[in-house]
Amino acid sequence: MNNDIFFEFISEFQRFVATRREDPTLRYSAARWVVDRLMAMYPERRLGVRLWNQRSHRWERVAVGGLDLSRYQDITEDPRLIAFIDSIRWKKSPVFLKISEIPVIQCPEFLIEEHIRELWIYPLYDEQKIVMGVLALYWRQSPSEVLEEQSRWENVAQAVGMMMQWVMFLESQQTVTNRMETLLAVTEAAVLYIRNGTVAYANDRFLQLWLLERKDLSRPLDRLMRKMSERITDGSSLLMELSAAGDWDHVVEMKGMPPRYIRCRGKVLTTDASGQAAEHVAVYTEITEEVAVKKERDAFLSLIAHEFRTPITIIVGLADWMTQSGEDLDPQVAHNIRVIWRESDRLGRLIREIWTVAQMQAPDFTIKLEPVDMVALIQEELETQERLSPGRSWRYTGLSHAMVSGHQELLLLIIQILLSNANRFSPAEHPIDIDLVDEGDMVRLAVADRGPGISRSMARELFHRVPDSLHRPATGGIGLGLYLSKRILDKMGGSITYQTRPNGGSVFLVRLPRAFSP
Repeated sequence: MNNDIFFEFISEFQRFVATRREDPTLRYSAARWVVDRLMAMYPERRLGVRLWNQRSHRWERVAVGGLDLSRYQDITEDPRLIAFIDSIRWKKSPVFLKISEIPVIQCPEFLIEEHIRELWIYPLYDEQKIVMGVLALYWRQSPSEVLEEQSRWENVAQAVGMMMQWVMFLESQQTVTNRMETLLAVTEAAVLYIRNGTVAYANDRFLQLWLLERKDLSRPLDRLMRKMSERITDGSSLLMELSAAGDWDHVVEMKGMPPRYIRCRGKVLTTDASGQAAEHVAVYTEITEEVAVKKERDAFLSLIAHEFRTPITIIVGLADWMTQSGEDLDPQVAHNIRVIWRESDRLGRLIREIWTVAQMQAPDFTIKLEPVDMVALIQEELETQERLSPGRSWRYTGLSHAMVSGHQELLLLIIQILLSNANRFSPAEHPIDIDLVDEGDMVRLAVADRGPGISRSMARELFHRVPDSLHRPATGGIGLGLYLSKRILDKMGGSITYQTRPNGGSVFLVRLPRAFSP
């Protein structure tokens, strides 16, 4: 096979495979094409191709030409023939057999019945030089130019090996693609894969979700993004995220009635020399039902919290008045009134937390920042805590004056949450330490207790979601308050962190921007 014929052979094969990339039996149809093409070039030859199946650990006869082997039922599994082929795997070199020199007991019967005089077997290598198959030639007449024929068919075997490598690579790619398509179909996720500024892959769900056609994917990326942006209320976010070098995760609202909501998540896989995204994948999931349920839940919580605030405030106020003016009451009655006041105050704080969480879900929720005296807020809450828990010792150290940038009512809520949690979880005989220090542009509040601490698994998600009932301690939940505290502080430009206290306990650290005088 000269170079011109070789290149034409390869080109025809590539065109053949290109039309059958999604064929699940591609290796078999490709091997049959190779054998048929070789038979057209060398009609006097008799050929066979076998491939090694890694899963079944067996040789598969995938194509044959010039021989009618249909009447030989057991030829595929004939151990004598398999022994010849197997020797190729270990020797990794061609095997040339003269049938007359093979003992009858070791010679497959069909070779004798088909009057085969010589059997040449050439290995087909994969990219790692491992034998993945064989090309077999069956000679009824021994060739006159043996060395020339052996050299020619060695070159043919190399070409066939290269072609079958490509086919098996495409098969493995298609297998991964098929599995991904199945996975994406189950999850109903829309996927867009972008490489070097062009769309390398997009599934049908992506087209359906964004009301696009397959031809839209061949457009320049900026035009595709603009067309997608036209579908949502704020299209600038799509253009920004795809030009950035970082990951993203947010929700967009689709235009139309009723509105639909899409969660957009993206991950940069590689970046170019300038730091821009060179390769990334975006996953879009419709969450309209989830958003509707969340809105109904938030509206319900807001309604309940609003309706409960007034009666709870009245109960707390009356109970507080009775505890301070009931000096002549029976001790048991006085104790019961104090319990009513303490528990109603605790319920009132919980309702305020729920109310605040519900309010913060609104997309237009903002916090108006103002200078706040942090020391005064801490002292105010300490006085309340001392009345709620008369036997508890509180130790305040640090600044005597500190103005921070925040919202007074919300900062008081955060202090209430931290001190209430420390009081709830720390043994009564251990004092709770509150420290306020200057950190330059920031002011840091530390609340330290001697409670049981928080497990490592729970600490990872402490501020990021409201834990379910299985994760709440028996003494009462801390998830809602800490979750709310982080949300509030994020909007104020502050932060909250947790660390384990030496010798047992927890320390919560709140940092807030200092309010400087104009």
